[in-house]
Amino acid sequence: MPVAIGQDDIVDSTYQYGDGDPLTAAHVLLHFAHMNQPREVADLWDMLLEESAQTIGVDTYGLKEGAEGSIIIHVVTIHLMSCAQGHHVRWS
Repeated sequence: MPVAIGQDDIVDSTYQYGDGDPLTAAHVLLHFAHMNQPREVADLWDMLLEESAQTIGVDTYGLKEGAEGSIIIHVVTIHLMSCAQGHHVRWS
């Protein structure tokens, strides 16, 4: 069963702190679920990427011909740090 991570609040009247950034949702889950081990962080990335695409029915996801060409660049050396650092993201 796919498990995805996300949020639907972007500074609205019910939640003023939402920013729509998937890493924010991952950061919260990382702490609340105590996902501290490398395998758990890998699972977290699967939830953010592969399983989120599957959950919303995106068939042309990933690095393959015909897939969408949008990209987010995170300037970190290991996956765990991108969740730990939170908002240090460059959009391109």
